[in-house]
Amino acid sequence: MTQRKRSLGPGALDTKKDSLGRTIWVARWTNERRKVQRETLGLDKAVARRRLDDIIAERDAAMRGEPSPMGQRMHLEEAFERWLHIKGAELKEHTVVAYRRELTQILCLIGDLPLRAVTLEHLEDVRTTLLGRGKSARTVNKTLSSLASVMLWAVRRRYITNTPFDAYKRIKENESTRVQPARALTDDEVLRLLDAAREEDRFKCHTVPLEWSFIGLLETGMRYGEFRQLRWSDVDLERGAIRVRAETCKTGVSRVIPIQSELRRVLHHARELLCDEQAVQSEVVFRNPEGLPWREDSGALRKRMNHLLDDAGVPKKDADGQVLHLHAIRHTFATRLARAGVPIQLAQRITGHRKVDVLLQVYTHVEAETLQVQLPDLGGGRSPLSLQESPMDHESPLDANSAKASLRNDLDLKVTPSKESRAGDCSSAQPKGSNDPL
Repeated sequence: MTQRKRSLGPGALDTKKDSLGRTIWVARWTNERRKVQRETLGLDKAVARRRLDDIIAERDAAMRGEPSPMGQRMHLEEAFERWLHIKGAELKEHTVVAYRRELTQILCLIGDLPLRAVTLEHLEDVRTTLLGRGKSARTVNKTLSSLASVMLWAVRRRYITNTPFDAYKRIKENESTRVQPARALTDDEVLRLLDAAREEDRFKCHTVPLEWSFIGLLETGMRYGEFRQLRWSDVDLERGAIRVRAETCKTGVSRVIPIQSELRRVLHHARELLCDEQAVQSEVVFRNPEGLPWREDSGALRKRMNHLLDDAGVPKKDADGQVLHLHAIRHTFATRLARAGVPIQLAQRITGHRKVDVLLQVYTHVEAETLQVQLPDLGGGRSPLSLQESPMDHESPLDANSAKASLRNDLDLKVTPSKESRAGDCSSAQPKGSNDPL
């Protein structure tokens, strides 16, 4: 004979005294795992009773496999705010801003529906509308994936029992909608980009030269978030070093970047121009042409770079489908480190890559270029094994002292090419120790 399980009961309200002698109401109930729980509810008995009733209703709904009463009352906007509040403690601020922008767009399209009322038809309507506005398949998928994350969170919190994304199929992305790999700028393209920036500075009489920002990116290889948050307290001109703070770095690890001659000139001019007038209000090093700190979103600088590339006649995409965008400047910096023969371990320290895999792809590509240049020089009957070995083949890890010495003494990382290098193209590799600017 099967023994019936005893009911979990409606719970009860107990009392206790606080330090001031006041009566505090405490809820006591048995959860779905048959463990007694207690929660302090406050001074008002009526409020405590309503809260206990909600707790018991949520417990019973969970045991029946139904959404909780809170989930039945919850609408999309409230769910979005709760989810963003939780994610705010885990993600970077700019990522949360991007999620909020996408979720607000969805809210404008389908309205503030009850969470449990969102259906597959709503998802298809959002997809059709966005595609009709000229959005790419990748953008549509990315926008809807934000909503999918919120719905999955609601299922885990038992606000709803299932999500319409179980039956939804993402749009198939073709080559034109996928993220294309970045390519490095050649020496000639770097010069043309900086010339275009310099010309725009003269024509528009910018408060702060736009050229300075691009020199800062080209000679440090910093990520945009690190670049825009760099402070004067992070710059040591005497020692020739920039410290990237851990809280601004994607990987959460601080690092040191050597200051090169062109960047040193820019920093000296920037200090003279900005520090006396504006350092009291903000210590940000790099500013936009209006003299204000760059915004958290990189869109403004990306648009300016696109305009400069157009003015300089530099194509944004090459024959292999590789593209030029703001992050490509960081790729350019890494490529120049590889072409200068900088050991990959030291390059990883300077660029701040958590994994060496990304740099390894750059170094492998540059080494292939080097071999391609050297192959026509092979004499009759010479074996490829007789090729001069790459400086990467016998690199050894550097300890802290040798790395510091290399940063300060051995390396001359002139990332922005000189005028004399305009005739030479960066696509032809130069042997280590040559005068080719890094």
